[in-house]
Amino acid sequence: MLGQGKPEKHPVYKFFTNGFVQGVAVFIALAVAFSGKLDSKGTLVAVLVAGVVGAIGIYAHCSNSARQRIVATISILLYGCALSAFNSYLTSKPTVSAGNTTIQQQDAKPSETKPEEKKPDKKEQDAKKQEPKPRAKAEQPSQGPTVGNITQGPCSNVQVGGSNNTATTNCVSPSRVMTDDKAIKQLTRDFAQIPHLNTSIFPAGISDDVQPVFVQLCNILIDASWRPNCQGLNGASIGGMRMPAIEGIQCFSDSWNTGTQALVRAALDGAGFGCTYISHPFTTNGTFGGQITIGGIVILIGTRSP
Repeated sequence: MLGQGKPEKHPVYKFFTNGFVQGVAVFIALAVAFSGKLDSKGTLVAVLVAGVVGAIGIYAHCSNSARQRIVATISILLYGCALSAFNSYLTSKPTVSAGNTTIQQQDAKPSETKPEEKKPDKKEQDAKKQEPKPRAKAEQPSQGPTVGNITQGPCSNVQVGGSNNTATTNCVSPSRVMTDDKAIKQLTRDFAQIPHLNTSIFPAGISDDVQPVFVQLCNILIDASWRPNCQGLNGASIGGMRMPAIEGIQCFSDSWNTGTQALVRAALDGAGFGCTYISHPFTTNGTFGGQITIGGIVILIGTRSP
C-alpha cells in the first residue's frame, strides 16, 4: 500500500507565495513611496510593506537547506539596509534652486511723474501780453478758488486750473515677492502645522515677478516639510498639458471653506498673498487634445495686475 503524499497547498497560499506576485507587490509599494504624494510617515509605511513582502519572498524561496537559509538571512539584512537608505533619501528635504533667477526687491511706491502741461498757443500769449499789469498785490481780484496742499497716492494724477491741460501717469504695481522675513517665517510655521495635501504650483504669467514668487512659495512649502510639485524646479513635472496665461494668483481646490483647505486659505491670507480662491479642481487642455484635471491644491502664479 503506497504511503500518502503531502497534502496539496491551498490555492490562496500558492498565490501569495508566488515569486512573481511578491515581486509585483514590492514594486508597487516602492513606486508609491517614490511618487512624492505621501508624507514622511506614509513613505515609511510603504517602504516597510516592501521590506516585509520582500523578506518573506527571499526566505520562502531560498531556505531549502541550512546553507541557503544562511544566504537568505544575509540577503534579507542587505535588502533591509538598502530600503533604509532609500527611505532616508525619500524623506530628506530637497533644496530648490532658482537657477539664474534673482529675486529683486522693488520699491513699494511706483515712480510718480508730474503732469505735463500743454504749452499755450500764440493767441493766448498775445492776450497775456495785452493784459494790464496790476498796480498792487492787495488790489488784485481773486482769479479762482484757493487750492491747498495735495498729497498724491500711487497711480494718481492731479490737474489744477488752466485750460486744455493734459496729465499722464506711468502706473506700475509693486512686486508681489515677500520681503518681510517675519512674515515668511510665520507662513512657514503655519504650513508646518497643517496636514499635508497634494499641492502643485505652476508659473502662468509673463511679468518679471512671476518666477521669483513661484520659487519663494515652493521654498516655503518645502521648509514646512511639504512635498509640493513645483513644476520644473524640484524634479517634479506634469507634461502633456497647456498652461493658460492668467492675471493675478489663482488657487484651485474642491472647497476652501472647510477642512484643511480652510487652514491653507487662512495662512495665505494672513501673509497677504492675494490669492483668488476657486472652489473646483483645476482643469486645462491637453497638448494633444482633451482635458487634464489635477486634484488637490493647484496654485497658478499669473501676471502681476496693473
